[in-house]
This record gives sequence, C-alpha cells and structure tokens, in this order.
Amino acid sequence: MKPSTKFSFIGLLIINFILCSCTGIGNLEDFLFSGSGNTIKIQQYEDFKIQTLNPDSSGTVNFKYTGGNQAIEIPSTVKKLVIKSDYFYTISTYFAKMNSSSNQNITNSETRYITSKSSNSYLLNNQLEFNTPEIQNQSNQLNRIIWHEDQDELNRRLAELPKNPPIAPKNFSRSAGRSALSVGSTKNIVFGVANGYEKRSATLRALGTNCLVWVIDSEYDDGTKTKINPYKYITTSKAKDMANKFDEIYEIIQYVYGVESDKIYKNNQIYDMADICDSGTKVNIVLGDLDEDASDSTNSYKTGYFYSADYMSSPKSNYGKYIYIDSYVFNKWGNSAYETAAHEFQHMINFSNNYWNFWTNKEYDKAKSSEAWFNEMMSVLAEDMLQSYFNTNDNESSKSRIKRQFTDSYANYGTTYWAGDLESYANVYAYGAFLARNFGGARLINKISTSQKHNEEAITEGLQKIGYNETFESVWKKIPIAFIYKNEDLSLMKNAPTDFIYSKNGKSYSYPMTSFPEDYLNASIYDCNKYNFTAIKEYKTRGFSMHRLESTTNSEISVSLSKPYEINFASIGGGAVNENEKLVFYMREM
Repeated sequence: MKPSTKFSFIGLLIINFILCSCTGIGNLEDFLFSGSGNTIKIQQYEDFKIQTLNPDSSGTVNFKYTGGNQAIEIPSTVKKLVIKSDYFYTISTYFAKMNSSSNQNITNSETRYITSKSSNSYLLNNQLEFNTPEIQNQSNQLNRIIWHEDQDELNRRLAELPKNPPIAPKNFSRSAGRSALSVGSTKNIVFGVANGYEKRSATLRALGTNCLVWVIDSEYDDGTKTKINPYKYITTSKAKDMANKFDEIYEIIQYVYGVESDKIYKNNQIYDMADICDSGTKVNIVLGDLDEDASDSTNSYKTGYFYSADYMSSPKSNYGKYIYIDSYVFNKWGNSAYETAAHEFQHMINFSNNYWNFWTNKEYDKAKSSEAWFNEMMSVLAEDMLQSYFNTNDNESSKSRIKRQFTDSYANYGTTYWAGDLESYANVYAYGAFLARNFGGARLINKISTSQKHNEEAITEGLQKIGYNETFESVWKKIPIAFIYKNEDLSLMKNAPTDFIYSKNGKSYSYPMTSFPEDYLNASIYDCNKYNFTAIKEYKTRGFSMHRLESTTNSEISVSLSKPYEINFASIGGGAVNENEKLVFYMREM
C-alpha cells in the first residue's frame, strides 16, 4: 500500500501530582450491567476522562489543577502549557509521545519535543524513580514464536475463492462429527519444516472426544528415542495427555470466542466436514518438530500454527480442522504447549467468525480477515485466560512476554504494528492484558470475538456493549499509566473480572487473568532531552515512548513545546502544524 502523506500523532504528557498525605481513589462512575443471570459492576474511570483546551492568542494554555485525577488535551497549535495549583504538591512529570495512526508510521522529525521546562519550586529530582529494565538471561527460558499465517498470502488465497460456489448435497452415510479413523491409522500430513511445508507420514496416537492427536512418524518415541534427544520425540502417553487437555478446554474456549466452522471448500463445492473429511468435525492436533530446530541451543521456538488453507482447496491443505504443535516445546514446557493449542484454536475460531462463516453463507460483503495484530492479541489472551487452569508459572506464561520483550523494546513497536517477532507479540499483548484487566475480562473478550465488526472497531463495540464509555483509542491512551505508576487504579497489577463463567455438567471456570508481578513492568522511561527523543527513529502504528521531565514541589510548572520541522509539513499545508498532532496531560493526586 502506498503510504499517505498525512500522519497522526499524539503526545501524552503524564503529570503525577503526589500529595504529602495520600488520598483514596477519586470519583468514579459505576455502571450496573445485567446479563447471564448476573449483575455486573462496571467501573467507568470517569476521573480519567480528557478535557480539550484551546490556547489563548499567545499560544498558551493555562490550566488550574484542582486535585484528584484530571486529564487534558491540547491541540498542536499550543506553544506553552502552564499548570497551576493553589496547594502544595509534589509534582512528578512524565511525557509520552504517541502515534495515534492505525496504519502509518511516523518519523521522529515529524514529532514535537520539549524545548524548555521550568518550575517556580524546589527541584526534587532525587525523589524520582527511574525504571531501568532488568536484562534477563534467556538461555533456559521459553521464548515463544507462534507461526502466523502470512497476511498477504492469506489475502491472495481468499481473493481467489469463487463467488456463489454450489453447496454439495448432504451425505447421510456418516453421522455428523463422527471420525472414520482409529488409533493406529496413518496418513501423509502437510507439515511446517525448516524450508516451508512438506508432506510427512503421521500416525494417529490418541483419540479424544473433540480431537485427534497425530504424531509425525519421524518424531515418534517408541521407547528408545529419548536417549537420542529427550525433547524432540513424542510418546503415546504424551499424545494422550494432549488429547485429554484439549478436550478439557475445548468448550471453555468456545464459550468465550465462539464456535469454529464445520464447512470446507473442496472440489469447487462447499461441504459439511462430516461428509467429506476423514476426521469429520474433530480438531486434528499434529505433534512434530516444527522448523526442525529441536535443540537446547535454540533461543526461541516456533511453538505452533493454524493454517486456514486446511479449510479450502490448496496444495498445502490437509482438508479439515488442524492445528500444529512443536514436539520440543511440548516435552520441555508441557503447560505452554497446551496454552499454544488454545492460542491456535482461537485462530481457527477467528478465521471462522470473521471470514469463513460469512463466505460459506454467501454473505461476501461481511467476510473480512482480521489484521495480524488483532488476531494475535486475541490468541495470547486465550493463553492468559488458561494460565490458571494449567497452573503455569508466570515465567513460562504469556506474562513473561512483557518482562522479556516489551519493557526494553516497546518504543520501537506499536499496538497495531506487526513484524511477526517476539517483540510484536509482547506489544499486542500489552494492550490486550491492560484491556482485559481493567475493562471487563473474559466477558469483554467474548463481545469482541463475536462482533461482526473487525479489529479496532470490534474492540470499541465490545467495550460499549457491556457498558463502558470507552473506545479502542481511549483505552490505548491510558496504557502508559500502567508502566509509569504501576499499582494504580488503571493497572496491570490487578486481576481481571471473573464474572463471566463457563458452567456445564458440574464443571465451571471463571477465566482468571491474574495480576502481573511489579518487577515485570519496569519499562524503559527515557530522559526528555532532544537527543533521547530523536534516538527513537520511527514511531510505529499506535506506538509510543515514555519520557521523564523532573520532580518539583510547589504550585506551578511550565512546559514549552517546539513545532515540528516546517519542511515536513510542506505537502499538508505549507508549514502549518498538522491538526492530528495532539498532547494529552494526565494529572494524578496521591
């Protein structure tokens, strides 16, 4: 896509006013939501709403801080902001630069910076905590890369699908959902290897109620292979473990995300899988050495994938519901492999909800594949929801992505920017984890997943359906609060709501997404001088960086701002400051 000449940018200045004596949380509007037999209390975070203020003729905004939590937005024409108060405060000041565009990166030369700052008070820089991320030894830790289907390839394949294909007549010779296979059955399965995809012989080693577990024959352990490599090979016992665990979580995941499609396109017709697939409507889980890298010397592992080609005619299709899990990761970090199965199952449901159900029902105008960042965020949240179910420790859970990859690299990424690496997963998860813990937990994820809207619009609709006065963007603007102030009302150091409960046949699960340890949130917070601003070369879509100014005590602080370099605006108004560039100040009293 050719980039637009326009861009959007938001700078977020976060001002922490700390009273010498602490007070409680400010005024918060509550909303009672009734649904599924429960009355749910919705916290609206009214104190964090943003006022928009315009400058006077000199380009100055004067704001009187009156205590509590306050936030203001000033337009890009502002040259100076003066915050005053009638009381004695300790003021700790932060500045975060944010790119509010969802589809365009911006360079640092297109952003504003602080030209000067002053206060009529005593400087208290020695009281300012500067967070320096801890560098982790990752040699024996799990760095999970989940294969993500190439978006361009997916779009090409979907574009090639015909309109109005015939629906095959129903075949009543096989009961819906019943598999024609049994343990010991063999077949060739297209599988992800080091150089792409190849057909590999596989044997069915375990049969579950909702799944079939296959093991690639070259990675099967008949009792002698563990001496060669204790992690590469899969025993029958491990295959049975996978079948049992997936059966346990199958409906738990569906209750939040929806139900995967049972339709397949083959031989130029749409069929029910029960009529044409040898595995019927069951989910096939294929275990093998993905990317052929099973070794302790490998620092990151491709742990699994879902491939939508399995739902349609393609040389790479296995024709049915398939997810693929790495044998090395399963053997070494078993719980993480179960979470990966949940991650991939969400991708299958997402593909069904957003595209396949509409296409097979011939509602072509509604069929649209999710953007990669959104799809991966929803899948990592599935891992998050099941961490407690599998009793996975934090250091091997999705939380570890924030500690290892987000805290020291976030400024070079963005919420809607996707590069397919470890840092991309961490950045999309940071938004999802913050969203879930503060705005509705699994109930919200359910509304987002089952929405007929997509990406940012689905998140906005989900928030508003359960009663929040929020949008995707209004939540996104608040993320720096979780890393600057940590244990605050809007925080990652809190549990998500657990009022959305799966309950069937005496089994229940409330999808707990638990608090992050404080030391996982030590994100880099940069100095505010121009050098550190320009050290970040480019702000990716929905990206931001956080900067500290100073700590002061007394009643006034003044900040002067530059205009972006005039030459960068020649194509959008002959030197005028772009109106999409905004600054938001967040003020807090403690």
